[in-house]
Amino acid sequence: MGMLAVRIDDAVKMRGTEIMRKSGYTPSSAVQELFAYVVKNERMPFERDEKPDDRAVKKRLAALSALKAPAAGVATDEEIRAMRIEERYGIDVR
Repeated sequence: MGMLAVRIDDAVKMRGTEIMRKSGYTPSSAVQELFAYVVKNERMPFERDEKPDDRAVKKRLAALSALKAPAAGVATDEEIRAMRIEERYGIDVR
C-alpha cells in the first residue's frame, strides 16, 4: 500500500479531523474514500469554484430576471405558441 504526505494548515487539520471523527472517519480513511471516489467516477466529488461573491450573485439574478420565459403555469397554450412563433420567425401573432 502506498503512502501519501500532505501539507495542511494546523487549524484546518485539527478542525477537519474533529469533523471527520464525528462522521466515523479518520483522516486516512477519508483520503482513501476520496481517492476511491475519484478513481470510480473519474472526477472530484466537489466543484473547484469558490462561492460567488455578492456582485456575481446580483449579476446572475439580474440575468435570470431578464429572461423572457413566463412563470410556470402562467401562460396559456396559445400564448406559448405566439411566443415561439415570435422567437423563431420574428412575427408577432398576438
